[in-house]
Amino acid sequence: MKRLLILVSVIGFLVASFVTPLKAQWVVAYTPPSGGLENLYFVDSLHGWFVGTLTINSTYYRNLYTSDGGYTFTPQASPTGSYNLYCIFFEDTLTGWSGGGPEGNSPGVILKTTDGGANWIR
Repeated sequence: MKRLLILVSVIGFLVASFVTPLKAQWVVAYTPPSGGLENLYFVDSLHGWFVGTLTINSTYYRNLYTSDGGYTFTPQASPTGSYNLYCIFFEDTLTGWSGGGPEGNSPGVILKTTDGGANWIR
């Protein structure tokens, strides 16, 4: 009887250990403003950027930045002119690239930042 109780306890512990991680839930951390989200990239659990066509308080932005894991995003300026941004990549919290282009078959643009997206160059 004692062995059966130990066996049932061990089996119960193992089942609980494997099932608990499967119950992980997604939580909405941030709802983007009106517009379209094209690409999202995080370099770690806190720092990330997303690009798209975003309108906040009647102002048009092409990229946003977070330093709190996506709970809040701050707009960043980008010198894209009439280009839309479709992709973004960062190798660390300072150096990154973003690319896009106009609608149609016109040439695209690649932007680079070395200060976390505060300033971008073509």
